[in-house]
Amino acid sequence: MLTRHSYETTKYRKPIDWQTSIILYRSSFIFIIHLILIGINIIGWSSYGINHVLIFELDPRSHITHEEILEGASLLSLIWI
Repeated sequence: MLTRHSYETTKYRKPIDWQTSIILYRSSFIFIIHLILIGINIIGWSSYGINHVLIFELDPRSHITHEEILEGASLLSLIWI
């Protein structure tokens, strides 16, 4: 009985307008993807022994690690979802 009722309500429901959703959320999605790719790049640079802290002239005592960047990206993606 309940499944029939839920089927009937979804059958006549207005479809989701995906274009509006994409326009609204694409800027935050691009920012999250950017953070994820930066984290992956830092992992790659570290595995090949490239000192990205020296190249980008970051403070060696207080730079952000790849774990912190990926943690921030995952937190933002959970909020975004």
